Amino acid sequence: MARRRGRLLAPIGLAVLSCLVVAAPAAGAHADPALIAALDDSGRYLEVEADATLDEAIDRANAEGIAFAWLDQPGDSRVAVSLADDYVEDLEELGSRYRTVVVLLGDGFGATSTAYDQGSLDPALDAAFDGFRAGAVGRGLDAFTDRLVEDGAGQAGSAGGADSGGGIGLGTIIVGIAVIAAVFLVVRAVGNRRQQKKRAATDMEEDRAEIREQLKNNADRVISLGDRVIASGDQELITTYEEASATYQDVSLNVAGASTPAEVDALDDRIDEAEWQLEFIEAKLDGRPIPPRPSDREADELEPAPPAPRAEPPVATSPRTGRSYPRTTGRRRPSGGLGGLAGGLGSILGSIVLGGGLGGPNRSRRAQRRTGGHGGIGAGGIGGSGGLGGGVLRRGGAGRRRSSRSGSRRPARRGGRSFGRSRSKGGRNL
Repeated sequence: MARRRGRLLAPIGLAVLSCLVVAAPAAGAHADPALIAALDDSGRYLEVEADATLDEAIDRANAEGIAFAWLDQPGDSRVAVSLADDYVEDLEELGSRYRTVVVLLGDGFGATSTAYDQGSLDPALDAAFDGFRAGAVGRGLDAFTDRLVEDGAGQAGSAGGADSGGGIGLGTIIVGIAVIAAVFLVVRAVGNRRQQKKRAATDMEEDRAEIREQLKNNADRVISLGDRVIASGDQELITTYEEASATYQDVSLNVAGASTPAEVDALDDRIDEAEWQLEFIEAKLDGRPIPPRPSDREADELEPAPPAPRAEPPVATSPRTGRSYPRTTGRRRPSGGLGGLAGGLGSILGSIVLGGGLGGPNRSRRAQRRTGGHGGIGAGGIGGSGGLGGGVLRRGGAGRRRSSRSGSRRPARRGGRSFGRSRSKGGRNL
């Protein structure tokens, strides 16, 4: 059963593959630019001599937005429709006023329109059949034009609006998503900014309270050290003590009036320095080592820790050869590459969407020391585009292609008629 199914599927697969190989080189091709330029400029392209009757018929068709191409080559209605599709597409890209194209070949004709519906196009094709088949091309084109305009009165203006507004192109979707994302990010940024301001105010009050607590805790210390410093007679200690006392007094007078995080941070720095000065005095009087200054301690805290020593993999010995080799204990995980890039982008986008801010006021230095945050990129945030297609027209034959144009093109209505027998040479030359 499996062999029989394979024998049945193999020819089908080969046929599909052959179609793809044949069609691939022609994908995305355009019609002869000179032909398209002639249609756009004069509404006609004739490889066969025309008389005054045909010229007048073409003029009337052009007035209704209909272009006409008569090619001196064989081809039935299918080929004519395919070419008409191409011409309409290319004219549309040029912004041409011709939105309906009629193509006449040796064995049939076809038409494609983006201005009239199928219910108007089919009767017009039927009306043109007798004239085109008999070689009275001007009469056939007049019949096509009259019937199309009569049945499709009012459609030429409304079809364009309906087609252009009936579908949503990829560009429109992308623009809509971009607008929604922009609005979301703006709202999120405003909300984050408000939260950051509120958080900064809370942190500033906490810093202010801690400064007051430092002043209170060191009041007795300042008083008790005074007598010892004076008794020591050391001028350096006396000068340091006077500076520390003045700092405590000045900070106590200004801490209530500090209204910005920067001002509170400045007072914080001063009280830390004064506290160190008292520790310095005590160490000198007691003969102990001098403690590091606050600025030196912060530098030590910010210095990155040295990397941990790399562990060597365990070594095993082959019982057969006696050679030693490193033993692997698990599957090696790839580092970097696309996965690392995707993870990095994901974390950045996640930080924006899930609450990360785009900049904003910095938190106070004391609050950063409490929370261990130093800004940068992390969990907290960043910074703190159917149917028949066209082909390349070549004299003596017409190529078919599948359309690779944008899906936002207005839907085309198409149709054609084959004559059933080749017309005489005299029937094509009027």
